[in-house]
Amino acid sequence: MSADRERLAALLTEVKLAERKVEKLEQQLGPREEAIKSALRAGERERAKELALSYEELKDELGRAEQQVVRAKQAHALAKKQGQELGRALERKELTDALGAVADTLLSVNKDDDILARLERENALQQARAEIALSDAGVEVEDEPPRASPEDILKEFE
Repeated sequence: MSADRERLAALLTEVKLAERKVEKLEQQLGPREEAIKSALRAGERERAKELALSYEELKDELGRAEQQVVRAKQAHALAKKQGQELGRALERKELTDALGAVADTLLSVNKDDDILARLERENALQQARAEIALSDAGVEVEDEPPRASPEDILKEFE
């Protein structure tokens, strides 16, 4: 598992633990209320005061635990969003790199085509120069080999 996924899992663990703590504290509120009421019915006012103080402390702790759940969920959501953004950025970078490689290949092909065209021009220029030089020397340049005349062909068969 990647480090980002591990971090996300750790944050989700914090959310789950905070939610469980809230559940446990909520479960303790009901019995604590009942204990206060029982102490009051039994005429144990001092005991009821102690229970009331612990009840308020429990409610305060519950409030803090609920805030912890909110913060943990926010941290998890933020990390998840950042992970998704990072994934999209990575995909864009990979796409950009691939497109850059394609562009480089096309540029290389264009350079090769340019080199071939330049070589063809140079070859044509050299041929033209050779023809001009030969014509100046009085030699005719023949593009095709001389063809035998029909008379020459018949002489071969005789």
